[in-house]
Amino acid sequence: MIIRRYDNNDLISIVDIFFNSIHAVDSYYSIEQLNAWGNLDKKAELITKWEYSLQNTYTLVAILDDGVVGFSNIDNDGYIDLMYVSPDYQNKRIATTLLKYLEDYAHRMGLKELTVNASAVAKNMFIKQGFRIVAKQSVVKNNVEMYNYKMYKSL
Repeated sequence: MIIRRYDNNDLISIVDIFFNSIHAVDSYYSIEQLNAWGNLDKKAELITKWEYSLQNTYTLVAILDDGVVGFSNIDNDGYIDLMYVSPDYQNKRIATTLLKYLEDYAHRMGLKELTVNASAVAKNMFIKQGFRIVAKQSVVKNNVEMYNYKMYKSL
């Protein structure tokens, strides 16, 4: 597996991973919640939004079998905004590897902690990597309520 910095040529692959991974987690969320979170009708809007935000955060992609299979990013305050792995490549330590690279970056930046608002799906991976839950949060997306977990890890 290769971990490298994001470039604009990765954008479509990343957006596809986002939508595919969301819609593969139906055991945690209702169909209504999945559609609110990953609304395919808003794909073009998401591409435009992420084109800017991914360039302006420390964003990494995981490459395996000659393609992007996962991605994550962190801002200068230690907030991990995105962490997604293709459903076809789950349980291959891709997310934990990406997280290790983000932690190394945070150490180099002199950050004291990492924070994340983790989905029910991602929560256990973050716990296994030393994160603690601060609170379960209610989140409304496209007028649909769902939840996530505010988490942190001291460095």
